[in-house]
Amino acid sequence: MTGSSPIATGGVRDVYLHPEFDDVLVKVIRADRIDGRGELTQLRRKWKPNRAYGCYISFHRELSETLRFARNAFRYGQRDLPFAPAIGIVATSHGPGLLVGKVAAPDGSPAPTLMALVKERRFTLLHRQKLDAFFQECVDCHVVLNDVHASNFLWLGTEEDGRFVCIDGLGEKMLIPVHRLSKTWNTRKLVRKREKLLEWIDRTGRHAAERASRALETATA
Repeated sequence: MTGSSPIATGGVRDVYLHPEFDDVLVKVIRADRIDGRGELTQLRRKWKPNRAYGCYISFHRELSETLRFARNAFRYGQRDLPFAPAIGIVATSHGPGLLVGKVAAPDGSPAPTLMALVKERRFTLLHRQKLDAFFQECVDCHVVLNDVHASNFLWLGTEEDGRFVCIDGLGEKMLIPVHRLSKTWNTRKLVRKREKLLEWIDRTGRHAAERASRALETATA
């Protein structure tokens, strides 16, 4: 990754384009987020004991969830992945990098996030129906999500049809993996996460509409 710039930067990870494959991204842990023990430096994690994967625990979660989904395909039938698949680990100049499938719009352009759709007042009934379908798919196939945030969902489609795909926040975070072990517990968690996300959509969409209305009134005054 030497000499290249990340296309996205998060609180913990940087994301790069793969130098050879257009449909693959490389996620690496930011060096300033790793301490001398190979753990993440966030204060909220300091109480946790040393873990086998340390700062790379998120890589383990995404790989594990991808393999679980592949295994469950034998039980539930072959389906489109509701999340960006983890492909493997590669050595980079920034340490181990997680290879993941690149999620883009059908024409190859960057796909809009759920957050953008809501804040730009482009979230429609179709999006609501497809978001429900996403969560139902996760329930049916026992997909474990730990971080349900509007910026983690990309819309792949048009005004007529499409689907949501999750690009981050996969896998079990609990010390005792109750959601991975129990489909019932995981379903309850997904229902709660879905309801909170819908509340955020309603609240944010209403505020966006109010701001647009005030802006229009100012422009026409």
